[in-house]
Amino acid sequence: MKRKKILSLFLAVCIIITTALTGCGESSNDTASPNNETAKEDDTIESTDKTLTLMHYFDPNDTQDPYSVGFMKLIEGFTAETGIKVNLETVPWNEIESKLVMTNQSGNPTCDISWVSSQKLASLVNAGALLPLDDYYKDLDTSDFIDQAIDAATFPGDGKKYLVEASVHSRGLWYNTDLIQTPPADWNELIDAAVSANAQDNNIYGFAAYTPKTYDPCELYLGPFTWSAGGQLANEDGSAAWDNEATKESIQLVSDLKNKHKVMPESCFTSDRAEILETFLNGKIAMLLEGTFAYAPIMESELGQSGKIKFAPIPGKNGPAPCFTNGWSMGIPSNSKQPDLAWEFVKYMVKPEVQIEHSKFDGGLPILNASYNDDFFKTNQYPEIADNLKNNSGTMDPFVYYQEALESLSTVNMSYAIDPTQDLEKMLTDSAQDFNKKYYND
Repeated sequence: MKRKKILSLFLAVCIIITTALTGCGESSNDTASPNNETAKEDDTIESTDKTLTLMHYFDPNDTQDPYSVGFMKLIEGFTAETGIKVNLETVPWNEIESKLVMTNQSGNPTCDISWVSSQKLASLVNAGALLPLDDYYKDLDTSDFIDQAIDAATFPGDGKKYLVEASVHSRGLWYNTDLIQTPPADWNELIDAAVSANAQDNNIYGFAAYTPKTYDPCELYLGPFTWSAGGQLANEDGSAAWDNEATKESIQLVSDLKNKHKVMPESCFTSDRAEILETFLNGKIAMLLEGTFAYAPIMESELGQSGKIKFAPIPGKNGPAPCFTNGWSMGIPSNSKQPDLAWEFVKYMVKPEVQIEHSKFDGGLPILNASYNDDFFKTNQYPEIADNLKNNSGTMDPFVYYQEALESLSTVNMSYAIDPTQDLEKMLTDSAQDFNKKYYND
């Protein structure tokens, strides 16, 4: 088993090479200043002209995107309140972490603060890309933070905090009340409800979940299903541990829904996520596992507007499953030239009124308990979503090679659902062993 330093170096090299080949696809946008070269080594919080650079994924020039419009208003409010200008470095959402590692390892990070997916924390910490924020947290009143926000910010390996969440997203079961009157709480009820809905109309599928070879199924249901059955996907060092009975049962359930009960459409394995969601919103799927980040299109649909779509916890083996919870967070590069300036932006983003406004266009939930007292969160399934977050929240197992690990497991899941005549136990064992041999020299 390799030590963490070796893992960190190997991860950093891999990401640097990958990012170099893909070119990162980044672009820079000035949001408050015509000069995008303001993040210089001699900039400090005491500078007369204070400017920080934020790495994010949205396009500030897209006036048709509610998120872009909403976030630009928050930036304007931050500048008006603090006098600190913000330059925006736009990077595709799935390349942010690799760009952060590459530039930070070079000793010349291109941003002072970055949007970060909280589930990538272990990878980023092991690559040395993030600054520990424990000293800064002393300047932050966290007494009203929801527990999930603190958990997501803390790296289990050293107990230090490296992130501050901007919002929280969970996963759950969305269901059409025309077809499902009482949501299922466990696997047996899930099968019965799906079969019953399918029996009402052969053109309606009882259940759906996005099931490609990417890491999405592991976050959406394989992790929750496995945890509910008493298993885990990774060991403490991030090595594969998914060759267990709980994961086997979880994959078997998905295969049975598709092949034995025939209540899961083929499109779950062949179509993109948006198409599956659209089929559900058109009333052709009774129950859909999906994240709360899909809240806006779901509730703005005709079924949503008529109050016919509701939210419930993910059915687990014997009751509600722990749902994978994550969120877009704020992280400061370990080599940031202006960490103090970056922290001013963090403090602004966690103000109660800013949290509420951010949630309205982000689709996530606030990290402050007090924010839930706002009328916005008292209707339209938000109470059910908040209750699920409070009672069933879970975090992903501590994978260092996050994407590589989960894609390995998702490949087994999809392959077995397509051809259930294969030996599932052997597939899981071979997959875990291959992963550990490649990344841990086991």
